[in-house]
Amino acid sequence: GHPPPRAWRVSSCHVLPCPWPACVPINMAALLAGARLVLRQGVRLLPAYTRRPSAVPVRCLSSSSRLLTLLAQERGSSEVESAPVARVRTWQDGLSIHLVGSRMKRSGRVGKQKLLRTFEEVCKAGKPNSNQAWFFLRACGSFMPEVPLLERTETVNNIWNKLKELGVEFNVTHYNTLLDIYIQNEHIFSPTEFLANMEAANVEPDQGTYQGLIAAYCSEGDIDGASQILGFMKSKNFPITEEVFNSLIKGHARAGDMESAKNVLSIMTSAGIEPRWSTHVALLNAYAERGDIESIRQVLNDSEVNVPQKQLTSVILALTKSGYSQYVPDVLEYMPNCISFSQDIINLCLTLMTQGYEDAALEVAKKLNAWKPADGNPDSQPGDFILRHCVHLNRPISVLYKCAEQLQAAEMHKQPKEFMLQCALRNSNIDL
Repeated sequence: GHPPPRAWRVSSCHVLPCPWPACVPINMAALLAGARLVLRQGVRLLPAYTRRPSAVPVRCLSSSSRLLTLLAQERGSSEVESAPVARVRTWQDGLSIHLVGSRMKRSGRVGKQKLLRTFEEVCKAGKPNSNQAWFFLRACGSFMPEVPLLERTETVNNIWNKLKELGVEFNVTHYNTLLDIYIQNEHIFSPTEFLANMEAANVEPDQGTYQGLIAAYCSEGDIDGASQILGFMKSKNFPITEEVFNSLIKGHARAGDMESAKNVLSIMTSAGIEPRWSTHVALLNAYAERGDIESIRQVLNDSEVNVPQKQLTSVILALTKSGYSQYVPDVLEYMPNCISFSQDIINLCLTLMTQGYEDAALEVAKKLNAWKPADGNPDSQPGDFILRHCVHLNRPISVLYKCAEQLQAAEMHKQPKEFMLQCALRNSNIDL
C-alpha cells in the first residue's frame, strides 16, 4: 500500500495563543477589517512565521507555553491551560518530526539516538498518532546506515512494543512497514507467523503485505514458500507486479538456479510487463552474489539497459558482502558522476564500514575526493564522515591508521589523525 501522508508536516492552522491579557480592550471592527484585508490580498501579507510555522524557533514555543501556564495560575482555572498547551506541545512534536524527516529526505539517513530522542518526546506528550507511528517504524531500516543490522531490528521492535503499550492501533500500513524493515535488516522471521499476528489483530493483509512476504521467502531462497503466497495473491485477484518478479529473481538465484532467475525477464515480457531498471538491478545483484563480473559488465554495456548510476550502490554492497570486493573498482567505472549523488555514496560507505568492510568503504569513498561537504563549515573535508564513523565504531588502531593514511594519500583529508583525536575526545573515548 502507499504510505500515509508524511506526519512531520506542520499545519499552518496552528497559531500561537494571544499574548495580551483579557483585560485589554479589543476593537472587533478593526480586527474584522484586518481579516477582510488579508482575505483580499492573500497570505503574502502574513508574517513569515505564520506562513511557515516550521521556521518558528523552539524558544518561542516554550515561551508561549510558560505564558499560558502563568495565565492559568492567575485565573485559577486549569481549563485555560489544557487546550492551548496541548496545541503547543502538538506543534513542538510536529516540529521535531519535521526536522528529523527533513534530514532523512536530504541525506537519506538518521542517527539512532536522534530518532529515539524524538520518539521519546512524542510519547511523553501522549499517544502518537497513526502517521507518527509509521514515521518512526519506517526510519529503522536503511535510513540507519551507521547502525548494525541486528541493532536496527531491536530498535524497530522496541518502538513497535512501546507504540502497542501506548494503545496505538496498528493498521495494514504499519504491518507492511515492519515487514519491509525486517527485510531491509536481513532479519530472519517466519512469514506465516507474521500473517498469524496480523489476523490475531484483525488486520487484513493487502497486496503490499503479500509482496513483502514473497520478498521475505525469496531472501532465503525459499521458492516453495514464495509460490504459496503467489497462490494467495491470485486467489484474491491481486496483480503480479514488477516488484514480485524482482523478488523471484533473487529467490531463484539464492536457491542456486541462475537460469530460472534470468528466465524471469522473459516471463515478464510474455506477461506484458516490460522490465525496467529495477529488474535489471535485481539481476545484477544476483550476478554480484555469485561474483560473476563478466555478466555484470554485459548487462551494463547493453545499450538497451539504462540503470541509474546511483542504483549500482546495491551491486557494490552485494559484491562485497559475498566476498568479491576485488570487483568493486570494476563497478565504480560505471559510476563517473558519484559527486552528483554524494549522499548515496556516503550512505554506502557508512553501511560497508558498519558491517566491517573497511577496504571496500575506502575504495568507494575515494570517488568523493573532489566533493566538498555542504555543511557551512569551511574546515570540513571530504574524508571527515568516514573518519568520524571509524572512531564512533571504536575500530582498532590499525584500522584507524589505515583509513587515515589512505584518505590523506587520496587528498581527502589533510590532518586525519588529528581529526580522529578530536572525534575521540568529543565521544569521551579516553582509551582511544
